Amino acid sequence: MTAVTSPEAVAEKPLPMSRGRYLYLLAAVTWPAQVIAIVGTMSGNAQAAVAQHFRTTHIAWFSVTLFIVTLAITPFAMRFGQIYGKRKVMLVLIGIGLAGDVVVALSPNYAVMLVGRALAGFYGPVAALVFASVRDLFPRERVASVYTVIGAVMGGASLASPLVAGLLMDHQGWRSVLWTMAGVTVLSVVCIALIPETPVRGSLAGLDWLGGILMGTGTSVVAIGVGMGGDWGWTSASILGCLIGGCALFALFVVVELRTPRPIFDVRILGRRSVSTVLTGPALIVGTANIAPTVLTFLALFPAIPHVSASLGWSLTHLALIGIPAALAWVAAGLLTGYVLRKVPPRTVWLAGSLTMTAGLLLCALYHRTTTEIILTGIVVAVGTGVIQGTSNAMIVSVVGPDDQAPANGLSGMLGAVIAILGLQLVFVVMSNQSNVVNGMAFYQDSAFTNGYYLLTAMATLGVLVSTLMPRVERPADALAK
Repeated sequence: MTAVTSPEAVAEKPLPMSRGRYLYLLAAVTWPAQVIAIVGTMSGNAQAAVAQHFRTTHIAWFSVTLFIVTLAITPFAMRFGQIYGKRKVMLVLIGIGLAGDVVVALSPNYAVMLVGRALAGFYGPVAALVFASVRDLFPRERVASVYTVIGAVMGGASLASPLVAGLLMDHQGWRSVLWTMAGVTVLSVVCIALIPETPVRGSLAGLDWLGGILMGTGTSVVAIGVGMGGDWGWTSASILGCLIGGCALFALFVVVELRTPRPIFDVRILGRRSVSTVLTGPALIVGTANIAPTVLTFLALFPAIPHVSASLGWSLTHLALIGIPAALAWVAAGLLTGYVLRKVPPRTVWLAGSLTMTAGLLLCALYHRTTTEIILTGIVVAVGTGVIQGTSNAMIVSVVGPDDQAPANGLSGMLGAVIAILGLQLVFVVMSNQSNVVNGMAFYQDSAFTNGYYLLTAMATLGVLVSTLMPRVERPADALAK
């Protein structure tokens, strides 16, 4: 794909920059890239309290609603970022997401809360736009290191967010956590405003609206089918209609994209083995990593009730404190990954991190009843997660050119969202098979948590198998020097 830069391009490929400007831009792009990680962690920690407050067995939709909206708008957001400038698009998206955070914090019932979560889904593509902006804003020899720093900071966010959420929830209630999420979004608006605008390419003419709508609708329909299977019956006409209809929409999406002169996403790049495997394998691994904390949240924070609930009944503060070693391991692994990538091809580093995370999830399935077990298994998972977060974008940079960077990052985010949507629904479906519903709430047996972790292990294993098909990927510095 050859992009044409319009005469009104607002920025050029940056020249070598001073250390001061480098640090300024690094700080400005790092925080917005964390908004989903921070808000996701905090909302995940509040999720158990939300389920108990509104007495709902459909708490999975608290996260799934956000993922579906993110998936539906990501292709348009990435294309608009190329047409109008990524900074402008990020400001619009984060503004809508902020409105959603406020609705969530004020919601009088669960239905209104889901509306707010849908609006909050608009800031989902911001991280992908930030990663796509890095290549426009930084000298090419620093791009890979910037990605590594952003990935390592996610570990710091995983350390601070639960602690803040725990203190707030234990002393001020769960709504204070939701208001803090809005404050995180406000700070992201400020940081994005400080980022220079990126070059604009192309025009709105011929935008593939149909392709984007088909993809978003198809995913939503499949998610509804998976999520409601336990209630409607897996062999009911409604569920089968959702699953078959969603798959048909996906197939039609591919046909439309192949025939459209200017597709919302050029699916032809998936015909290149180097690109398809680098996108699909990491999507499975990262998507699994994003939903894994959900199982721990319900294991730790739901009450312990003999013969009814096998959860541990911890406070959120206690959960956050015992998570500190894992968070520190994540940060250390992420920073070390940046050094290792200078000497070792990212494929090798990626496989090592993926295998470590998969082994950690298997250990979680076997050992999750004591504080010591959760600390130790959490460290193993965190080391693997830190490595994969620091490596995934480095691999994308290595296999696609500058003009395909935004679409590739967008497609990577979309695939991860699909895995997160379907995986999260499946986790709750599996866990609900070993649950007791009392006063409208589902309380889980120990086998529910074990099977939930086994499902996550299977998803991660599939991601590892796909990743082994990746060809040898050059070190980022080598690729960017071409």
